[in-house]
Amino acid sequence: SIVQSKIVHYSSLAYFPLTFLAAGVIRKIIRKELLFPRWIGYGMIAVAILYCIIIVSIALVGYQGAEILVDYIRDPFAAGNLEAEVHWSGWEWLPALWLGISLLYFFRLYHRGNSLGAFRQLFVSMGIFTLLTLGFFVKRIEGYSQRAALEFFAEKAKEDAYLLPVGYKSYAHLFYGKSRPGKNEAAYSQDWLLKSPELDKPVYIATKVHKAAPLRQLSDLREIETKNGFVFFVRLPQLQENK
Repeated sequence: SIVQSKIVHYSSLAYFPLTFLAAGVIRKIIRKELLFPRWIGYGMIAVAILYCIIIVSIALVGYQGAEILVDYIRDPFAAGNLEAEVHWSGWEWLPALWLGISLLYFFRLYHRGNSLGAFRQLFVSMGIFTLLTLGFFVKRIEGYSQRAALEFFAEKAKEDAYLLPVGYKSYAHLFYGKSRPGKNEAAYSQDWLLKSPELDKPVYIATKVHKAAPLRQLSDLREIETKNGFVFFVRLPQLQENK
């Protein structure tokens, strides 16, 4: 009822109650008030194996070159994303190794009767696993998914111009483009930026490749570049256009 998009992650509403319930169960296990359920142990192993498979698979695709997937993807935007040049170090499998070793060590400590030490170790290990995964993968995935647009907005931040994403929701142009609230309230309208003859300064536009056709039909827009699934346009004020 408050926001107009699905950007808010509603699952975050479960973090506190789930953490409370999990902490209660762990407390009972440590105090020997509850036996560690086998199904939870099997579930931990299954989830760890799934994470390891995903991490290793993504790493292998990165090593081989993500463009090998282009022939199997029908989405033109996703196919364009995979054409981005992203450096893979060769160490991206380390989070999977860490996760496997950490889980084995957890079960070893627990079966030796050190349940408190086992859960302490698990808590710290999962924090390190999360940091390793974020460090190795987030920047690289961002390189495929939106780096071309981010670099475009960052480059245009040096100019006195409007920045506009069309056909998708994003805050990137506001942050990387260092946009500031303007005095011209009409500039908050997409139609005004795209079609108004009273445009007072250039407007740079980013859209996805499969949504570029309607923009190409607008005579005032000039296509600048197509890169990694994004298409970029510029529209100049009439005075500048005439020059």
